[in-house]
Amino acid sequence: MAVILKNNVRAYLGDFGEFDSVSGGDLERDIADYFAGGDRFPQKLKGGTAKYSDVTLMRGYDPKRDRKLQDWADGAIQGRDDDKNVRLEFMTPQGVVQDSYAYNATFKSIKVPEGKSGDNATAEISITMAVAGRA
Repeated sequence: MAVILKNNVRAYLGDFGEFDSVSGGDLERDIADYFAGGDRFPQKLKGGTAKYSDVTLMRGYDPKRDRKLQDWADGAIQGRDDDKNVRLEFMTPQGVVQDSYAYNATFKSIKVPEGKSGDNATAEISITMAVAGRA
């Protein structure tokens, strides 16, 4: 099996297109310590709750394209249509999709581009989605 490089991971948010980078989506479950009567060392109780971490997507800011994303985020704050799928695709260097999966996610926050006079860095927009589970 080929190892997938970071630059071959593609991330999409609903109908808002592709994002340049993605982080998060880790799955973690709670493991509780249990001390049986007279035990000095705890046993591990499995089967506790599990939770996905938030997913953050980032890309270069394009005012025409990203106005729709900002309008959707404003609507989500007002309680309208705040759920979207986050889809990840894992590709070979030749661009063939080897694996993909999706998260059911709810809008959490959006960060509009920061700016500084004289700075030639690319303006970026980022959006954070709270993950409810795999789609």
